[in-house]
Parts: sequence; C-alpha cells; structure tokens
Amino acid sequence: MKKYKTGRETKENIMEAARELFYEKGYKNTTYNDICEKANVNTGTFHYHFQTKRKVAGIIYNNFMFNIKEETGKLISSKYENDLKLCTALEITNYMNLFFSDDHVKTFFYDLYSDNIPLEYALNIMENFFQLHVEAFKLPIDRDYVKIIAATNLGMEQALIVNYCSGYLTLPEQQIIDYDIELTYAQMNIDHQEIERIIQKAQELGPQIKLKHVDYFKVEPLNC
Repeated sequence: MKKYKTGRETKENIMEAARELFYEKGYKNTTYNDICEKANVNTGTFHYHFQTKRKVAGIIYNNFMFNIKEETGKLISSKYENDLKLCTALEITNYMNLFFSDDHVKTFFYDLYSDNIPLEYALNIMENFFQLHVEAFKLPIDRDYVKIIAATNLGMEQALIVNYCSGYLTLPEQQIIDYDIELTYAQMNIDHQEIERIIQKAQELGPQIKLKHVDYFKVEPLNC
C-alpha cells in the first residue's frame, strides 16, 4: 500500500511540475530536465510514469478541457434547464475566451496544436462527445461518420488556434467563437435555424456562465 501511494504521489508531483512549467514557459520551451528538476525526480522515474513529454502535455490538455466542461455544466445546471446543445456552445465559448484572454494558455495551445498533440490524445474524447449528441438527438449518423466528424472538428480547432496565433485570422473574437459553434453543429447536420438559436442563447448567457483561470490550467466560475 505504501509503495502504491508513493508512486501515485510521485506521478502527481510530476504532473504538477509539468503543468506549472507548461503554463509559464510553454510546451516547446520546457524540457524533460526542467520537469524532472522541478519535480525532484530523475529521468528514469519520469519515463516510468509517462514515457514522453507529449503524453504529459496530452493529459494536461484533456484535463483542462474536462475541467472547463465540468465547471460550465455545474453553472448551467444550477441556473438553467439542462440543454446539451446550449451547454456545448457555452463550453466552446468558455474554452475560447480562456484562450483569447490568457497569453500563457494561448502559447500552450499553439505549441500543442502545432505539434498535433490534441489529434493524438483527444481524438477518442472528441468521438465520444459527438456520439453523445447522436444518441441524445437520435441523429441518423453511424459510428464511422462520427469518427470523421471528430477528426474534422479537431482539425478545425487546430486551424483556428494556429492561424489566430500566427496573425492570419484577424476576425473579432466573438465571430470566431460563433463560427466554431456553427461548424460543430453543422457537421452533425443540425438545422441552421436551430444553430442560430443556440448561438444567440449562448451569447445571452455567456456573461453569466463565465469561467476564470485560477491555477495552472485549472478554472472556476468568474464570480466564485
């Protein structure tokens, strides 16, 4: 029992060190040695728990996205009737606003998307996300098509993040958010009027369901 606890604590310590370094320095500018030194472990211990720096970054990215989803869901369920489409639109809104408003998050995401890390570590999560919608709304979409949608959606996110950071995209932030929501639902052949309803409602409720970054890729309600 003691050995398991020590191993778990070591793994969590490495994750904590990596989260802080990735936030402060970015993914590309953080080395294995940086993480090991901050976590007070040797490289062998690091590789035993995570194998690669990419894997650590992928886990941190997924945990951050889940944290946004979870906190957004809590705010909606405490104030409004649960609406899966609206909840998703507000998750996208919060995710993009956190990206736009924090240069550290922006650098981390740019580094990861430039290196295709979300495509490697978040594809199954994205597939399950779309499958949830297919089942909830009884959409005539099979699993193979869901996989195509998931891969396409992550590719779209990659293009938005990388090209915004490079300066190629100079659209207003709200327009990029609305476009992201629109494409997410257009891929599932959701009626255009329904998509417009979702976007309008998300714009109305967005300020009340807003999150803030509090501690190295962790979020909480803005008015907490």
